[in-house]
Amino acid sequence: MQTCILTEPQGETAWLVMEKLLLRGMRLYALAAPSPRLDALAARFPEQLERIDPKADPAALEGVHADMLVIDASSPPEEDFAVLEEGKDIDSAVSCYRKAAGPLRLAAGLLPLAAGPHPGRICWITGAQAAGGYCEEMRRTALHMGIKLLFNALRPQGYTFRLVCQAPQGEENGYAAEYFLRARAGGDEERLTLHNHLGVELPW
Repeated sequence: MQTCILTEPQGETAWLVMEKLLLRGMRLYALAAPSPRLDALAARFPEQLERIDPKADPAALEGVHADMLVIDASSPPEEDFAVLEEGKDIDSAVSCYRKAAGPLRLAAGLLPLAAGPHPGRICWITGAQAAGGYCEEMRRTALHMGIKLLFNALRPQGYTFRLVCQAPQGEENGYAAEYFLRARAGGDEERLTLHNHLGVELPW
């Protein structure tokens, strides 16, 4: 049974990915707070899904090898972009930075669990295209650059990467889980690409 570690779901895409991976028979460790939705999934897949709190139990993932890491970096954008654009809201700027750097630090912390003779696949869910304003665009740009740098460093070691956008509000991203699981057409893993919820490659 393959194993996946998934970070706190931030949007509907991550929840759909979680359910589809469980339906495909994967063992899944969710680094997530308790919630009715997570409890419902755990009841459906009691042998496959386990909620983990690494802060409460640092040894919870000891001995686990992850075939896949799913990092949900699709945090909602800041509410008041106008204030930030005027340079008056330092708290919003700090929050914007944390939403960009936080997922990268989290991925770095989980990376040893995906290491080994057969390195795992690192999958990312980022914010929907055209969601938010200045702050969200800057956050997404910084995050994507960080992912690109990780790709440059880790791809030669055998890691593979997948990068998709959160689906726009009111739409589902049923494509993400399938893309995370399958091999690239032609076996081309040497190029990092961003796909939307319909599977269309986007410029970035």
